[in-house]
This record gives sequence, C-alpha cells and structure tokens, in this order.
Amino acid sequence: MPELDQLKEQIGYLKFWLGLLAATGIADITWIVDHLENANDFKFLLAVIFLFAVVVAVFILHSKIEQKIDEVRRL
Repeated sequence: MPELDQLKEQIGYLKFWLGLLAATGIADITWIVDHLENANDFKFLLAVIFLFAVVVAVFILHSKIEQKIDEVRRL
C-alpha cells in the first residue's frame, strides 16, 4: 500500500475515534445536566472527571490528526 493511502486510512481511523469521543462527551454532559440535582457527590465527581478525560483525549487525537495531515502535505 503506498504511503499516501496508508496515511489517509490512518486519518480516517483517527477521525472515527474522534467522533466517538465527541459523542461520548456529549452524552456525559447530558447525564451531568439531567442528574445535577439528584446525583450523589461521588457520581457527579466521577462524571466530571470522565468528561475532563474525554476532552483531553479529544485534544490528543486532534493533534495526531493534524500531524498526519502535515505528513500528507509533505508527500
């Protein structure tokens, strides 16, 4: 497989995981808003920590996608 095609496939795969993480983050935000009043402190704290982890993972994936796009530009 030529290197360009391989890079394009890697970008597509990373974009899939980026979309999945975005949907997971949206679902977590929805849970937080729906359970704001009646969730115990532990569950609420776990949801906020999970949301923070998802946001960090989104930024990491975004930077990896940008690196792959730069590699495509160089070819």
